[in-house]
Amino acid sequence: MNSNRDGYEVRGNEVYYVRTVYVLLVSYRDAKLIPEADGKTFEILDKKDYAKDSKHVFYQGSLLPGSDSATFRWHSPSFYAWDANQVYCNGRIIRNAEPRSFEPLGNLFARDQYRVYLSDLTVQGADPATFEIVKGNIGRDRQDYYVSEKPLHVRDI
Repeated sequence: MNSNRDGYEVRGNEVYYVRTVYVLLVSYRDAKLIPEADGKTFEILDKKDYAKDSKHVFYQGSLLPGSDSATFRWHSPSFYAWDANQVYCNGRIIRNAEPRSFEPLGNLFARDQYRVYLSDLTVQGADPATFEIVKGNIGRDRQDYYVSEKPLHVRDI
């Protein structure tokens, strides 16, 4: 269970990631100092997930390995973020995703010039040029419909 106050806090030049911890029926706030973070240039992109400073990118209070702060972008309200080097979903790298052509299509789906993604999974066989969201986790392209990352092998639903 997360409190609405959980997330990043800047206190002067120091940055903390704060979580509410529950032990039996008692809760307390645990503030973890992020020693690599520069409070002067720190920017909260999403209260509980993504943040950056002039040199680093952070996900839930930890360094995001291999990330590029200067080109890092987060797409609200989705789970996706990307920089010049790679694409992330919930702080995990999406293997083989092309950051230069990456485009979130909503909360769940995204695409690049080569593939369509549902979170960090590849939607098998989907055509990124014609893919569109039908509703929720259902999508379609010029040749098929998809539920989550699985093709249905039908032309008309």
